[in-house]
Amino acid sequence: NDINTAKYINYYFNLPMFIQYAVENSSGINLPRVSEKTISKYKISLPTIEEQQEIVNILDKLLAKYNKIKNLEQQLEKIELLKKAILAKAFRGELGTNNPDEESAENLLKEILAEK
Repeated sequence: NDINTAKYINYYFNLPMFIQYAVENSSGINLPRVSEKTISKYKISLPTIEEQQEIVNILDKLLAKYNKIKNLEQQLEKIELLKKAILAKAFRGELGTNNPDEESAENLLKEILAEK
């Protein structure tokens, strides 16, 4: 399967050992360039198609989990910022909890969290 071989090679080119080799053998100052000749000299271990498929499947799953974790971390950061903003407003008396005609801060917070 050519697609899996291409994905396998793409993952391989992102290995720290290959990146180090590429940087050490690159030209260019601001944007390192690796020539085709340099890449062609590098020995890539190419397992069987079945092993490539398994490796790609494992790495795809790990990458998906990593992306989910990054997304959750970003959401946690947003929640922390929201908490800080609410606390800051509370200390400044801007939540409107002192006026009985206004909606309670608790209900307002529930509405905000329900929208997310």
